Amino acid sequence: MSVKLKEIFLKGFKSFANPTVLPISPDITVIVGPNGSGKSNIVEAIQWAFGEHSLKELRATDKNDVIFKGSENVRPARSAYVELTFEFDGETVKIARELTMEGNNTYYINGDIARLKDIKQLFKTTGMFSIVGQGKIEKIVTSSPQDLRKLIEDAAGTSVYLERKKEALGKLAGTEANLERLKDILFEIGKNKRGLYIKAKKAEKFLQYKNELESIKEKYYGGTYYHEKQLLDNLEKSHSETRKVLKEKIQKLAKTESRWSILREEFNEINKEMESFTDLLETQKQRQNQLLELRNTLINRLNESKSFYVEKTSKIDSLKDEKNRLVKREEEIQLILDSLIKEIKEKEKELAQIEEERNILTSQYSENEMELLKKKGEYDELEKKLHKLESERSSIFDSQQDFQERLEMIVEQLESKKNRFKELDDEINELSENANKYDEKTKKLLDELEIVKEKIQNLTNEREYLKEEFEKLVHRKKEIASEISILEKQLNEYQGFSRAVKKIFEYKEEFEGIIDVVANIVEVPEEYVEAIEALLGGVLQHIVVDTAENAKKILEFAKSRKIGRVTLIPLDLIERSVKSIKLPKEKGIYGFARELIKINKVQNDIGKLLDYLFGNDLIVENLDVAVELKKKNKFSRIATLDGEIISTRGSMTGGKYETSHSFLSRKNLIEKLKTEYKELEKNEETLIKKLESKKSEIQELRNYADSINSELMEYTSKSTSAKRMLQELLKTHEEISKEVENFEKLRKEYHLRIEGIEERKKKINEEISQIKKKLVSLKSEVENFNKEIFKNKEKLDEINEKYADFQTEIRGLYERKMQYDSEIKRIHERKAEIDSEISEIQLEIKRIKDEIENLQNLVSENEKELQALKNETDELFNSINYKKSGKEGKVKEIENLEKEMEQLRSEIEEIRENIHNLELKIQEKKLKIDNIPEQYRKELKISQEELDELKKRMEELENKIKFIGPVDLEAQEEYERVSREYEELEKQKEDLEEAKRKLIELIEKTDEEAKQVFLKTFNIVNNAFKRYIKQLFYGGNGIIRILDKDNILESGIEIIISKGKGRAQKLQLLSGGEKALVGLALLMALLEAQPSAFYVLDEADAPLDEYNSERFRKLLENSEAQFIVVTHNKIVMEAADIMLGVTKTNDISNIVSVRLEEVV
Repeated sequence: MSVKLKEIFLKGFKSFANPTVLPISPDITVIVGPNGSGKSNIVEAIQWAFGEHSLKELRATDKNDVIFKGSENVRPARSAYVELTFEFDGETVKIARELTMEGNNTYYINGDIARLKDIKQLFKTTGMFSIVGQGKIEKIVTSSPQDLRKLIEDAAGTSVYLERKKEALGKLAGTEANLERLKDILFEIGKNKRGLYIKAKKAEKFLQYKNELESIKEKYYGGTYYHEKQLLDNLEKSHSETRKVLKEKIQKLAKTESRWSILREEFNEINKEMESFTDLLETQKQRQNQLLELRNTLINRLNESKSFYVEKTSKIDSLKDEKNRLVKREEEIQLILDSLIKEIKEKEKELAQIEEERNILTSQYSENEMELLKKKGEYDELEKKLHKLESERSSIFDSQQDFQERLEMIVEQLESKKNRFKELDDEINELSENANKYDEKTKKLLDELEIVKEKIQNLTNEREYLKEEFEKLVHRKKEIASEISILEKQLNEYQGFSRAVKKIFEYKEEFEGIIDVVANIVEVPEEYVEAIEALLGGVLQHIVVDTAENAKKILEFAKSRKIGRVTLIPLDLIERSVKSIKLPKEKGIYGFARELIKINKVQNDIGKLLDYLFGNDLIVENLDVAVELKKKNKFSRIATLDGEIISTRGSMTGGKYETSHSFLSRKNLIEKLKTEYKELEKNEETLIKKLESKKSEIQELRNYADSINSELMEYTSKSTSAKRMLQELLKTHEEISKEVENFEKLRKEYHLRIEGIEERKKKINEEISQIKKKLVSLKSEVENFNKEIFKNKEKLDEINEKYADFQTEIRGLYERKMQYDSEIKRIHERKAEIDSEISEIQLEIKRIKDEIENLQNLVSENEKELQALKNETDELFNSINYKKSGKEGKVKEIENLEKEMEQLRSEIEEIRENIHNLELKIQEKKLKIDNIPEQYRKELKISQEELDELKKRMEELENKIKFIGPVDLEAQEEYERVSREYEELEKQKEDLEEAKRKLIELIEKTDEEAKQVFLKTFNIVNNAFKRYIKQLFYGGNGIIRILDKDNILESGIEIIISKGKGRAQKLQLLSGGEKALVGLALLMALLEAQPSAFYVLDEADAPLDEYNSERFRKLLENSEAQFIVVTHNKIVMEAADIMLGVTKTNDISNIVSVRLEEVV
């Protein structure tokens, strides 16, 4: 889109109080004028119209500063209004901004109220404008690598990416901090949650078990109470009956024991004889038992070995049977494999034949299909062409009607424009005459205004001189007042006097009779000051008091305070001892010192102080006079005006100190300064009157100049308005002339177009007829091909199906073959394992046989030894039986009695045990009943099996509760609260992690986008810079280099220049003029990279000399952009198509425009 600024209109903006029109060239417009005339106000007006709000950029301290403040003859404006007229591809668009004193800020587009956003949107595709301000080139050429980078960033517009990244990094840091903080909180809450979860579960289980246990206890203890009560009653009844039986059994046992005792004594006698036989029998019995044990052990081992032998032999038989089965299975599989291989070969042969047949059919089908597609393609192309032609025919018909309507409108407009063209000729002639009259009157007024200005300038210069004199006078008054103040302070504070003197006068109120120091008492004319100071010396610091008594008090004070030594002169102690001497009347002799000075104190006896101080001391003009006088007369002392002294005895003292003011000169100096101050006050009044007079004269002349200006502005405004209207009319005249010419061309063009449309319609109808015939033929061919292809497709599908079946069969056969191969392999492996096992078992069988034979031998020997021992035992029993035959009756009776006794004892013991058990059970039952809690002692009839189950469950529950341990019953509620909090925080954490991921993606994406945008702009700037350097340095070369290519987003930028065939140089090594040209080249390259509707150069050429200005001018002329150049450079002015001169009169800026191409 082509956009050009055509015109700027200002009213009430800064110094442009009056409505002012600035015509702008589509190429180069130059604005010239003296400093302070308002050139920069035009630049700021453009900025302001485009929405500039920075007060610094607008050189303002308040937003209302842009409104004209008024001058002596012109009232302040009520508003500031700036309007910019643009041409957008031939269409005129006006944007404007207005600010009122009330603060109302309004934007306009073509006179309609708009928003700043709308104006920016209007220039979105072209850019609004670019301003290169004063000092921009100097800033560029002295920029650091980072500053140069910033310039390219501004051109690339990457600041939005940097801001976006900065904002994202800030958010990321905040998100990470929040995430870390949240993780810490989650960790702590999670740890707490886990602890609470265990506690809550424990509490939950505890309550569950406790409630269940309470329910079971009611049933269990109720049932137990019922059963235990029944059992207790039964036990108590059994206990009573059993005690009766016990008593009867004890009585019977007593009778039996008495009879047994008698028989036992008789039996003991016989028993002693049989003891010896019994011991021998016992020994035999032990041996027999040992042999029997050994026999049993051997037989067991023998049976085990036989069993193991049978097992192993059976195992061998089993393995051999398995091996025979495997051999048979291997033979069967081999037969099956041979059959499978034969079948696979046959099937593969058949498959190859089917595949060959399928390939032939596929080839035929593809050829037919390709031919069909070709025919369909031709058919589709013809259909498209037909549709296109029909659309074109319809469109042509619409166009024909449209062109006819347009032609009628053009003819109508053509007549209207011709009439307007004649009217404009009359208006232009009238305006030309008026403009010439206004220009003549303006010239006369300007001449008269120059004379008045000259007079004002002369009076102003005179007034400035008077003001300088007045300022000097005021300054001197201030100096004198300061000096008087300092000197009076020195007098009052006794500055320069000894510490003792200062201290005494500090406490002056405590002492009586103090008059003053000698220096303050005597008044010495200025010409005698040095002579008197030389004569008195340190006496000037002596303190004069009225009496010796008061002097003593002062000395006591000085002594007690240790303030130093001080000399006092009490008037009641000094005497007049001056001899009367006749003073010679000679030139250079002024007289006695005591007569030349006065005393300024009124005090009794103060007059004799001068006699005391000076006696007959003389004052003469100079040392020569003093020497001559001393030779002739023997006076006390002689002092010269310069302070030399000849003593009474003839010694001479002289010289000077570099001191400021002596004690005596202070008072004289104060009086002198006061006199000068009064004189200055008189002069001040005179100067004020003169200044007021000059001001009045200047004001009168300015008022006269304002009236001339007012009249001049009126005629200038009329002239400008007339010229502007004349220009507009001429422009309109020219435009209408062109429009008439264009309308004539359009009328002819539309006639030709309508004729061409008729021809095209005929051709299209012919083509449509031919295409329809071809379509009918092609449609028939396509249908025939479809039928043939359908038949081939059926055959091909049948062959493919058969081919797939064969492939499936062959794959199945191969899979079976692989299975049988695997089985044969497993058979071979198993046969090898069986052979190995049989070998191992046969070795084990041999070992077992040997062991069985050995065990059989051992058993045989054991049986022989047992038989021998049995024979010995039988003989021993026969001997015992013989002995026992005499006592068998008694033994039998004793045995019966013992059996009876044993039976009775056993029964008694059993009964006692029963009674004891019954008592224990009764006690146990009572204890059980006592142990049942009072609240559960309610009889419930429950079966024992159910009670056992309840007890078991109760014990389980009690154990579980015991295992749970201490329980916090509030933990459940706390856990639920913490869980809700944890879930909320976990959700926040997920949100933060998602936000973090998105921010990281955004930063990476932003970096990549910024890098791409920066590099694109960098390459544009670099290429443009090289081109401009070649133009400015005639064959030179220049590059812009990124210092750190690995860090494109932060690396600095360096400029390297080579002039002609010279070696490359850094920017810092170039001369001032060369640097300025490089700066301009870079500036132009940056403007090229950041295209705008137009460019404003505000004294950008200031650092250039004439030679380099010429290069810059050519650079501007070669550019295709629109430039508005503010300059003082005459060479740059030559590039202008329109030159705007800015003048300022009475604080109001005016414009004089010249179209240089018209002048040329």
